[in-house]
Amino acid sequence: MDDSKTDDLTLELSPEASGLNLKQLFYFHAVVSEGSFASAAKKLGVTQPSVSEQIKNLEQYLGTMLLERRPDGVRPNAQGRRVYEHTRVMFRSARLLLQELAPDRVQSRMILEVGLCPTISRTFATEKLLALFRMKNVLPRIRHGRYESLLQGLISNELDLVLSENRPSRADENKVTIRELYSSPLTFFASPKLAEGVRNVPQDIAKLPLIGYTRDSRYRWDVDSAFREHDLTPQFIAEADDVALLVSAAVQGAGVVAIPRAAAIERIENGSLVELGRVGAATSAVFAHFRQTDASQVVREAVELLVAAPPAAATT
Repeated sequence: MDDSKTDDLTLELSPEASGLNLKQLFYFHAVVSEGSFASAAKKLGVTQPSVSEQIKNLEQYLGTMLLERRPDGVRPNAQGRRVYEHTRVMFRSARLLLQELAPDRVQSRMILEVGLCPTISRTFATEKLLALFRMKNVLPRIRHGRYESLLQGLISNELDLVLSENRPSRADENKVTIRELYSSPLTFFASPKLAEGVRNVPQDIAKLPLIGYTRDSRYRWDVDSAFREHDLTPQFIAEADDVALLVSAAVQGAGVVAIPRAAAIERIENGSLVELGRVGAATSAVFAHFRQTDASQVVREAVELLVAAPPAAATT
């Protein structure tokens, strides 16, 4: 079956409800994005009855209700969320087309969709992202999520950039380009009390409670390898991929953690964490992922800003 054929799909730009009208989809997208008919009408520069009519025609054509009317506005129902997933891709692609080929025709600020993995230090992320916040006529939108989900969002054109410590798999490496933003030694840390008996690393650490990463993180394999090389079995008491959570748990004395040294600079200086030693030869790095083949000028500029703006913690 050839999915590219559109013989059964009627796309009309007239206000008549005789087909799947692009205006209907655009108005629906605006209503969901703005949260109300009134706000959508103002955004579109039309009357509220005009918006209501287009939504009504769309619902009639699809044979299902798409929106839930509430006192505080409207929300998409289950079917509406499915439609919105498609319209978000459609109109984002249209915006990208303008940004790449006719940027002068983009009236509002260009939107830069950025995905951020939780294993990246918040201090590092904040310092780096500030460079994007200063871009003129650009509105960065930051989304957090697991690496696999963010990478697929990048490949499917829902995201412009992804910041992660992971590298794409062989199956995806030809679909994206990566640039290293910084690297820092992966290091064991503990509270002063828990660190008192540590003399040999990682032998003594294997006797202490350890808070590790999930198997979705590259750091997990680095930590496992450091113990496996010495035939040691660490005592994992919990797993998490949020570096900020790991730092807080270590400060509270819950266990030893292995985190990028750059993420613990402040804690080292105030004495709330003690540096025990490196996790073998492992180095934590953060990479900017983007689509090289169709990256817009805005994306290319953003990548260069990220590369040129090392955070203070990473250089300590």
